[in-house]
Amino acid sequence: MHTSRTWAARFFNAALALAAVGAAWGQDQSRLTGSVLDTTGAAIPAARLTLSNTATGVETSAESNESGVYIFPYVAPGEYLLLTEVDGFKTSNQTGIVLETGTTSTVDV
Repeated sequence: MHTSRTWAARFFNAALALAAVGAAWGQDQSRLTGSVLDTTGAAIPAARLTLSNTATGVETSAESNESGVYIFPYVAPGEYLLLTEVDGFKTSNQTGIVLETGTTSTVDV
């Protein structure tokens, strides 16, 4: 017969295993974040950002929040181009962004 202590131990071990798998999965990824600002330094919300891997052509999109902050949380390491579009502003095109495994890079636009 199983006791509540046995079930608690099994639950704890399962939770620990899931946490370890999640941590290991994220180690081969990188992350890009930053702020979209106008020339006065004011935040620009709802900017449309497209991150393109220059080697593979794979693209992913994000939008800046009400504070002008954007994030690409799970990105394969490599070299990227970042395109930023905002109605009423000139399109920004940043090249040569290198993302490395297990790191967070910041690029303000």
